[in-house]
Amino acid sequence: MHNKPIEIEYFHALTGKGTSGRGVIPSGTLELRVNGEIIRVSGEGRGPIHAVYNAIDGLPIFDGVKPYLMSFDLTAVKQGADSAGTARARVIFGEKIYEGVGRSEDVIEAAAQAYIDAINKYLIDRSEQQKDA
Repeated sequence: MHNKPIEIEYFHALTGKGTSGRGVIPSGTLELRVNGEIIRVSGEGRGPIHAVYNAIDGLPIFDGVKPYLMSFDLTAVKQGADSAGTARARVIFGEKIYEGVGRSEDVIEAAAQAYIDAINKYLIDRSEQQKDA
């Protein structure tokens, strides 16, 4: 079993709906543990999930191969006060597709977990390929 290269320590997302009627740009800020080091990233987007994904894309760990989100799906696991969502993100790195899964009562957090899960699979795969070379 591998340690996860990236783990969420903290995240905050703004939806972009302001009370003044003028709106706020959707944004996301995360503190991520990347190979044991805490890195803070921020991003903006068309919505809170897009903003969080843009923040994650800003991590300085991709060695020129940026993630490309191919598909995203969110399903409810439970209904009611203790509802949870499961997110699935299919992410392309180069010519290979990695699928990540996240689950949380907060759908934005579930989405972030899914994206990071796919990225972790890529990073582990890349590390193993470098060891074999």
